[in-house]
Amino acid sequence: MSRRTRSIAGVVVLLALGWWLFGFTTYREGPYTTQHFRRWGRVTRIDISANDDRKIARERIYYTWSEPYEPGDPTTSCSTIP
Repeated sequence: MSRRTRSIAGVVVLLALGWWLFGFTTYREGPYTTQHFRRWGRVTRIDISANDDRKIARERIYYTWSEPYEPGDPTTSCSTIP
């Protein structure tokens, strides 16, 4: 491999690692949009928004790094938004 190819591969690996550690994922179901934000590879913040008839309901939930969000955990304080 040439030096340039190794440099490009290194940059790509660093970007992918950074995205996995500190990126976010967006899920859309009907009028609901959920964004999961990661810190050091664990979901520590979830933003939920619901769009109904020009009204936007938003909710932000924080999780501690020691007890991050895991699939199946309730995503609202009252568990009313799926």
